[in-house]
Amino acid sequence: MTEKLKIVYRPRRELLPYARNAMLHSDEQVAQLVDSIEEFGWTNPVLIDEAGEIIAGHGRVLAAESMGFDPVPTITLKGLTEVQKRAYRLADNRLPRNAGWDEKLLSLEIMDLKDLDFDIDKIGFTEAEISKLLKIEPDDIGEHWVGMPDFSQGDKNGCRQLIVHFETDIDVQNFAVLIGQKISEKTKYIWYPEQHRDLVADKAYISDESAVSPLHRQQRES
Repeated sequence: MTEKLKIVYRPRRELLPYARNAMLHSDEQVAQLVDSIEEFGWTNPVLIDEAGEIIAGHGRVLAAESMGFDPVPTITLKGLTEVQKRAYRLADNRLPRNAGWDEKLLSLEIMDLKDLDFDIDKIGFTEAEISKLLKIEPDDIGEHWVGMPDFSQGDKNGCRQLIVHFETDIDVQNFAVLIGQKISEKTKYIWYPEQHRDLVADKAYISDESAVSPLHRQQRES
């Protein structure tokens, strides 16, 4: 006959984490466990062996530590072999994931909870999952662009590129006069015929001319 399970509240310091626990608990997930415990109470005791080593419930212990909850409810699973304990640690985390959702019924439950003003963030679903279940359309992207300047991305690729070498600075200036453009020591390239591209600066589109610093502009105009 299987021994009846008994819930015993034990100090956290008596609970030993399993060194090879393969389940990761992010800060976000621990925070969700805290929300669940605060909302529903401690509904799932920590499972331990006779020595106090955790078999299942590492995340709940982390949540208890975050909350300052001490002692915590535990159930001692007696008589398991070391092999069984190691296997159950994996099964406890994996078996629930093999279940599925009836999405129609799930969406009805979530809609009812929302209508009853329950904070559905406390049931562990992400905002994207909730939106999908409730078929909530994402925000109109256009709303985020209200007041933004118009932008047109034209084809800015030249049909041909030439590299021109100059023997002297006088040759550079003579060439600039020839094409009707200004060339300074910082000029890296030019367009012919001259074109001004739109640049992004301080979340606004400005022309090449506006982007030039006063010192650079003075050098170009000298």
